[in-house]
Amino acid sequence: MGPWVRPWMRPAQRAGLAALLLTGFGCAARGGLDLPDAAAIAAGERARAAIEQERGLYPDEDLAAELGRIAEPVLEAGLAALDPRPSASAVGRGWRLAVLDDPEPDALLFADRSVFLTRGALVALDGVAGFEALMGVAASRFGGGGFRAARGEALVEQPLSLSLPLVEQSQSPTLPLTAPETRPAPVEESAPSRPEADPAEWIDLLAGLVYGHRPEFGAAVGARLLLPVADLQLALPGGRRFVADGRRRFRAAAGEQESPDPSLTVREMALPEGEPPVDGSLAGELDLFDRLAARIAVDAEAAGKQATLAEVVRVRGFPGVRARWRDGLAAFGFVAILRTPGAWVELAAECGQASFVECETAFLGLLGTADRLWDEPAPGPLRLRARAVERPGPGREVIRRFAATSEAPVGELLRVNHAWLDREFAVGDRVLVLERDPAAGPAPASGPTSPPTSSGGSPP
Repeated sequence: MGPWVRPWMRPAQRAGLAALLLTGFGCAARGGLDLPDAAAIAAGERARAAIEQERGLYPDEDLAAELGRIAEPVLEAGLAALDPRPSASAVGRGWRLAVLDDPEPDALLFADRSVFLTRGALVALDGVAGFEALMGVAASRFGGGGFRAARGEALVEQPLSLSLPLVEQSQSPTLPLTAPETRPAPVEESAPSRPEADPAEWIDLLAGLVYGHRPEFGAAVGARLLLPVADLQLALPGGRRFVADGRRRFRAAAGEQESPDPSLTVREMALPEGEPPVDGSLAGELDLFDRLAARIAVDAEAAGKQATLAEVVRVRGFPGVRARWRDGLAAFGFVAILRTPGAWVELAAECGQASFVECETAFLGLLGTADRLWDEPAPGPLRLRARAVERPGPGREVIRRFAATSEAPVGELLRVNHAWLDREFAVGDRVLVLERDPAAGPAPASGPTSPPTSSGGSPP
């Protein structure tokens, strides 16, 4: 058994790690392992800076430090298996771990021995064992020549994506975390096993972690969408509801019996650096029109579309531009960008099978609901909290009891506790629940804060 294939791991975890030992650890870069050179360090720093700018780091240094503590012995053991020289042991020490503020499961390895995990990856991993398995993958990819096959060969500057280790389907209500063709073949394992590891260490690690999309980047509340940074709210007519579709992106979800067309999406974009304030002057309005129209044209071209008929639009004091777009002869739609107090907000419609009139009506209906948030607070974020079990029982039963008094659906609680669902819990043992923080407070003010008039127009 390998130095960090533990006897208490589940069969799927032991099989995955054994496969790594048999495959990845047999292909060390020719010439042995070395610390990253100046070129690799510079490449890693550039790649990390781009990812941090795009996705943001989760602001919890203690969490990153604790992950590093768990990871270091795994990395040292994994890399020592590739290169037994005493000088190579230093390659397993001094790695940098950080958490990206992103709810989607993802893990990235950089040429300077940095590993980025998302918040979503921490929730998806199978506890401490799953995290250690992921670090084994990182050691294998780095030491196996993932960035430079041999000394003197070209350096791969872009980060490498790390496949998250599988969890057993009997243990998790979620879909597989890796594609079926990437699953390691089962490996016979006759090592003794013992009951599941105590989940307390992983529960302590995740307690307090923000779960899901951050509401400060937009909160979907049924048919309403609240954008605190932009100081904007929108509403969907016709019974649809908003759902998150990525960082600061939302789409309109149709009911089971409703047509998904037209497809309506909303995207909040940070104000460009040096963006001038809206001063109401004619010159300022014309300059804003030119910049927003140019952004629509550039985005359309990047998507293989052609934007036409750009025109000025103003909705309840928000200046902006709207246009049509066409993709070939069949596909068409509408797009608008509004300049709000805190952001650019893009509203788009892809008509699909809907008629031109139906599509335009739905698009203009959404656009016409744009209004200030005024003093309405956005909901606080959901966080993972550790809660003590009051009645003993199997993990699934315990979780369902917590779900009965939680605003989170039972499926979400099963997801965050998937690593120990079949464990027997005693009174006082802890599981993870989801709780919403207190309201984030008033939306950022940028002008008058009185509500709109009853007629729906702008306040005087």
